[in-house]
Amino acid sequence: MSKPSITVIDSPPELLSLAPSWSELLSASVSDSVFLTWEWISSWVESCLGANRRLFVLAFQDKGHLVGCAPFYIETGHGMLPLRTVRFLGGPEGGSDYLDVVCRKGCEREIADRLYDFLMGEGRQAWDLLHLQDIPAESVFLLRFLNRLDEEGKHAELGCKAFCPVTSLKGLRDGWPAAASDGCRKKFVRELAVLEREGGVEHTVQMVGPSCSELESFFSFYERVSGRSGERLRPILQGFRNRRAGNPLRVDTLAVDGREIAALLHFDYKNELFLYLVAVDKGFNPRISAGHLLLGKCILSALEQGYGSYDFLKGDEAYKFHWAAGGRRTLQLRLWRKSPAGVAAAMWGMARQAGKLLLR
Repeated sequence: MSKPSITVIDSPPELLSLAPSWSELLSASVSDSVFLTWEWISSWVESCLGANRRLFVLAFQDKGHLVGCAPFYIETGHGMLPLRTVRFLGGPEGGSDYLDVVCRKGCEREIADRLYDFLMGEGRQAWDLLHLQDIPAESVFLLRFLNRLDEEGKHAELGCKAFCPVTSLKGLRDGWPAAASDGCRKKFVRELAVLEREGGVEHTVQMVGPSCSELESFFSFYERVSGRSGERLRPILQGFRNRRAGNPLRVDTLAVDGREIAALLHFDYKNELFLYLVAVDKGFNPRISAGHLLLGKCILSALEQGYGSYDFLKGDEAYKFHWAAGGRRTLQLRLWRKSPAGVAAAMWGMARQAGKLLLR
């Protein structure tokens, strides 16, 4: 592979033109994720790219073919030295997990080297801080990029970002996921019996249709029982649903005698279910956990339907580990440029860490 060329995509129409090649590239990479699909990224751009943010998508091409894509934007802060931070499209709004620089499999080293050369060369005047979050710990691109930083003697800060519990639906034990503990199974059976004495129990699965009415019903319940607003998430999810072919969003609900008591919103992507949002009516029968019961219903139905895994996404809440024994770690990378704003931000960060150490 020769040294790839770089094109900077800085407008939504240019991003639109990348759609077919972006999707092909993602499927040919080892970092394939629902949060890196063109449909999710473009929906986030449409909803969240504000006045202090501008597109900074880097398209890597070799002999006219797309071999890599860095889905970035630059956020400019305020103050005397406004910090220009390079971030992944998809965050922080939207709660995207598993973000990465997308590389055609086998081209990760070349893309990492070319990105480094660009950021330190012709693109160096555009940024002060590279802050990449939610990169899978197993990212091959990240490994190659860190190796290049080490070779060049550059200082970067690498830290843990989140943990995403995952349960495999392939290894079974008595018809249950192998990771489900005995206590989890007993709790499910016991509480389901309690719930059935309350009345008719119904688990409903709905794929979100073009009208997004199922999504609206979910958010109506979510806002009522959680007290949180779905205003920022609605347009991203609606845009994703309308752009993505098939049925990429699924809503599971649990009802007793027609009264909805729990609802889960999932991504359905490449034979995996991803738990995105949870809504539970905690005022209904404090003797049971409606969320635990609905999770069990979802996981057992996913088993029957042949899904490969159930991903709880980021968060170490205890209820997730009733069903999952392991998962995936994500990382965050910070790299400061030697610009006035970059140096000031790095010094401020070190001062804060020193302060925390002295206060212990």
